[in-house]
Amino acid sequence: MKLSTTSAFVVIALLWGSSWIPFSVAQEQLPRFWICALSSAIAALLAAALASVGFLFDRRHSRPRRPANLAPSLLLGFTAIALPQSLNLWAVGRVSPGLALLTFALLPLATLLQGGDEAPGALPKLAIGVGGVAMVVSGGISTSPGQIAGVLLTVLGTASSAFSLNYARRNLRDSDLLTSCAIQYGLAALLLGGLSFATERGQFVHVGWQTVVSLLVLGIAIGGATRPIYYWLLLEFEAWRVASIEWIVILVAALESAFFLRINPSTPLVIGGVLIVLTVISVFRARSNLRGEA
Repeated sequence: MKLSTTSAFVVIALLWGSSWIPFSVAQEQLPRFWICALSSAIAALLAAALASVGFLFDRRHSRPRRPANLAPSLLLGFTAIALPQSLNLWAVGRVSPGLALLTFALLPLATLLQGGDEAPGALPKLAIGVGGVAMVVSGGISTSPGQIAGVLLTVLGTASSAFSLNYARRNLRDSDLLTSCAIQYGLAALLLGGLSFATERGQFVHVGWQTVVSLLVLGIAIGGATRPIYYWLLLEFEAWRVASIEWIVILVAALESAFFLRINPSTPLVIGGVLIVLTVISVFRARSNLRGEA
């Protein structure tokens, strides 16, 4: 991996792994779907602003502008953002946090199976990565028949994300990523806002400065500024490799939770974290990426 792709991977993992912090703050004053709708709207505005700047820059230098590819962007707005977020929010309280995270850890495997990429030796590595996540979240895993509905919701959310990764890799190569992300987040904001109106009417809403800051962080740092980079990584590597970022996201969230709760990292957390990091490195060193880079 180049320094640029490595840096992009690390930055996205750190920001997305920290998303639970601003979301938790905002959740104290706003309903959950409303948080997602507002942060998606902010992400759409940011991506649109950046796309406009890029358009003016290209126009000034007489450079051709890539199209946004409306249909793929709209489909990704639903399958990559609105649907997974909705399913995961509905799963809260219906499945243990550890079991939900373990389901999310299956994203690289689901992406590989859906995409049909030839990846000799990938399955053992993906199994080790999932095993590392299982160790990291082992303290939050519980099983019971009552969690079946929650598990199904998270499985559907993971399947939707896997589909969107493979679809984006095939259909966004000749697209303007910033404009596409603006369309995706704009549609997601409308859909999530509609769900909030349908399911969260009458719930307490109070917007303080902490909520505003949290929404801006979610919309800017964890939305409009990172998803275009995420899609750029998809143009550099196979989708299932990029999906392994989910393991690092989970590890970052677990480490931050232990830090803020002043809990000493357990042995399973440490061992699982080492397994995750080594497996991700192995996944990207296994063979050349899409541009023939080692």
